[in-house]
Amino acid sequence: MRPKLVNQFYPEQLLPLTFWVGDNEPCYGVVELNLPAPGFRAARRYRIFLVIRADRLHEYREDLGLARSVIADQLRIPGGVETPNGKFLILHTVGELRGLAEEWHAEYAIDREQEPIKPHDLNQLLCDFKEAKAMVHRGQKTF
Repeated sequence: MRPKLVNQFYPEQLLPLTFWVGDNEPCYGVVELNLPAPGFRAARRYRIFLVIRADRLHEYREDLGLARSVIADQLRIPGGVETPNGKFLILHTVGELRGLAEEWHAEYAIDREQEPIKPHDLNQLLCDFKEAKAMVHRGQKTF
């Protein structure tokens, strides 16, 4: 019996693992998740590719480092669909989905070397507001 896919990426049964993938291999999807690390010391971010080999799904994982050091949100990118007859229709390759995931990180990453935003001086803002309100009351224009 085929493993039934739950939420498109989590099978109810374990998938066979693979230790390498090529950029031109058909890919059913990629997910980036924060999962417990071996030894349960800290959560780590993993990029998981589901590739098709010998008409079966295989899982390949890349460790992206500590979860707290990755700024972009977790993601799921489908690369294919399962047809009603149980076959997989693959629309993307590993290289294409890896590129999309890298674009996601580039777009939503925060520049850590950017100057921090300075807090406003609330007392000065209150004085400016009162002055502008008084000017409006006197009929003067404020800019």
